Amino acid sequence: MSETPKKTWDDVKPKLDQTLKADGFEDAFIGVVRRVGKPAIFVYDYQKCVGILQAKGIPTEEEAIEWMEYNVVSAWAGEGTPGFMVACTLEEAMEASQ
Repeated sequence: MSETPKKTWDDVKPKLDQTLKADGFEDAFIGVVRRVGKPAIFVYDYQKCVGILQAKGIPTEEEAIEWMEYNVVSAWAGEGTPGFMVACTLEEAMEASQ
């Protein structure tokens, strides 16, 4: 990944005071999301998280997704709770939102 421009990073750093890390998913970290009126949050690649769970011993992708949904995605820890991005096209997202 390319280096973040210093000005952009200086704007983001003060907004990370409430941000929480998803322990064990460091290799799936993809960045920071800035939100209006809310603290910035760390964001992780959902599919990479599933792969990490499988590498740690959850035997199937289906079981890893179930574990991820119940134990990670559903674990609300306040405004700084991390996000998990599912890669898709804009068309796929728009179709799913209808």
